[in-house]
Amino acid sequence: MASASGSALAAPTTVRTSVHFTPLRGSSGGAAPSGLLEVDGLTLLLDCGWEPPFDVSVLEPLRGVAARVDAVLLSHGDLAHAGGLAFAFARLGLSCPVYATLPVSRLSKLALYDAHEGVAEQSAAGAPFTLDEIDAALSRVSELKYSQTVLLSGRAAGLSLTPLPAGGSLGGAMWRVSKALEEVDTCFRVLELCLVLEAMWAADRKMQRYGLVLLSHVASATVHLAASQLEWMGAQVVLASAADASHGFAARLLPAVCAAPNALLLFTAPPRPGTIGASLLASPMPPTVSLKTRASRRGRRLVSQEVRVRCRVELLDFSGGADGRALRAVLPRLGASSAVLLGVERDAAEEMKAHLEASAPVGRPLAATVATDGERIDASYRLKLDDKLLASLKLTRVAAYDLAHATGFLRKPRDLRRGVAAVLEPPSSAPAAPAPPAIAHAGGGGGAAAPASFDAAAAALAPAAAPPRPTRRRTTLVSAGPLRLPELRNSLAREGVATELETGALLLGGGIVALTRPEPSELVLAGDFGATFLRARKRTFEHLARI
Repeated sequence: MASASGSALAAPTTVRTSVHFTPLRGSSGGAAPSGLLEVDGLTLLLDCGWEPPFDVSVLEPLRGVAARVDAVLLSHGDLAHAGGLAFAFARLGLSCPVYATLPVSRLSKLALYDAHEGVAEQSAAGAPFTLDEIDAALSRVSELKYSQTVLLSGRAAGLSLTPLPAGGSLGGAMWRVSKALEEVDTCFRVLELCLVLEAMWAADRKMQRYGLVLLSHVASATVHLAASQLEWMGAQVVLASAADASHGFAARLLPAVCAAPNALLLFTAPPRPGTIGASLLASPMPPTVSLKTRASRRGRRLVSQEVRVRCRVELLDFSGGADGRALRAVLPRLGASSAVLLGVERDAAEEMKAHLEASAPVGRPLAATVATDGERIDASYRLKLDDKLLASLKLTRVAAYDLAHATGFLRKPRDLRRGVAAVLEPPSSAPAAPAPPAIAHAGGGGGAAAPASFDAAAAALAPAAAPPRPTRRRTTLVSAGPLRLPELRNSLAREGVATELETGALLLGGGIVALTRPEPSELVLAGDFGATFLRARKRTFEHLARI
C-alpha cells in the first residue's frame, strides 16, 4: 500500500500469533504441576513442582527443554509449585530469570529449606539439593507486586509479565503474559490454618487450656514473614510439616501419634499417592504401618518399625483448590477464546470443557482442551485485516517498524479450531441493526401480523440506535526504544532547564514540573503550566514518534 509520502510499503494482511502449551506433569491432578507456555518462539516455564520422595525421573521431561526456557513463573510458594527449582538450576541446565510475588519468593525458600532438613532425616542419601543450591536458585527471583508489569529483555524482548491475585495461598498469583497487544492468561496453607485455629482458641475458653505449636524447621521464619505472633507453650495441638507426614517433624512424631488411642491425626490436604499419609487414609485403614526412623538423633542409619495404628485419622481439606462452581463463575469473565484444563481428574475436566463451550457468550466462542502430560497444545490464532481497512491505514516509520492505528469491528470465526482467521473490518462495515418487525394490534383493525418467531418482550427492551458520532483521529506516541529519564535530563539540561533526579522522578525548574514513569510503558508530566512545562513536553515528544 502507499504511505503518506507516496513510497510503497508492504504490509501483511494476516497477523499470526503462535501460542502453544505443553503440560510436563500434573495435567490430571495428583502430581506437582509444571508446563511450558510458548509465545512466538519464547518459552516460559509455569511452575517447577517437585515433592518427596524427590524422584529424579519426575523432572526428566524438564531436562530436554531447560536450555531454551526464557523465564520461570511461580504461582505459589510450596513444594508442589517450586520444589524442583534448586535441582533444575543445579543439575538440569536451567539458566534464566525467575519471577514471583514477594511472599511466594520467600515462602519458596522456606519450603525448600524445610524439605532439605526433613528429607535428610528420612533418607540415608540426604536431600537431592544443597542449601547453597537453594540460595543460588532463589537469588534469580525478581520479586513483583500484584499488577506490577515487567518488560523482559534480550531474546524475550517484547514480552511483558503481570502477576494478578489468585488466592489459595499468601501471595498466590496467576500470570498475565502479553506480547505486543496480545494477552494470554495463565493460580503454604499452614498460615491460613494457623489463623483459623487461633481464632477458634480465642473464641472458646475451653480450648485455651491447650497450647498451639507450629512445628517446622523454618517455623520461626515463616511466622515472622507473615507478621503474625504465636504464644509458645506446652504442646497439645501440634501443626507439623510436611503435610503428608512423609518427612520432617511430622514423620518424626508419627510413631507416637499413631500409638496414642486418644490422639487425632488430622491431614489438612489430600496426601500424595504412595505416601504414608495416603496409606493411613485408605479404606479400610491398615492395622499397622511401617515407619522409617533414625537409630539415633544424629545418626544416618535408618531403621524400620511396625507401629500399630490406634489413633483416629481424618482429612480436613485446606488445600485451597477451586471448586467447579468457582471456576464456572471466573473463567467466562476472562474473555478468553481458548482454555487449557489441567490439574484435575479426566472426567471432571471433560465436564468442565463441555460447560465452558456451551455457556460461551454469543459471538465469542471458546475452545477448551483437556491437557495430557507431554502433549503440545496449539492455541495459536490469526487476525486478518480487511482489504478496505488496510488501504485506509496511514503508516508511520518507527525504527524498523511501520505502525498505524486500526479501528474496526472484529468478526470471529464460528469454529476456532479450524484455524480460520478472525477479520478486523472497517467501522463502516458493521452490521446494521435489523428493522423492528410489525406487531398486530389486539382488537382488530389495521396492521400486519407479527411473525411466529418474533419475541415482543425482547423487542420492547431493545435499546434505541445511538446517533452517529463524529470521527476523530486518535494520536498515539510510540517510543522507538527504551525511554530513559537520564537521557531526557541531559537533553533538557542543554537548554538550560534545571533538572534533578529524585526517587524515580525527574524534577524540572526547581520542582515546579515533574516527569515520572509509573509503569514501564507510561510517562506522566505534571506541574505548573508555563515555559518549563512546554519545553519539557517538547523535548519528551521529540524522543517519541506520533502515529
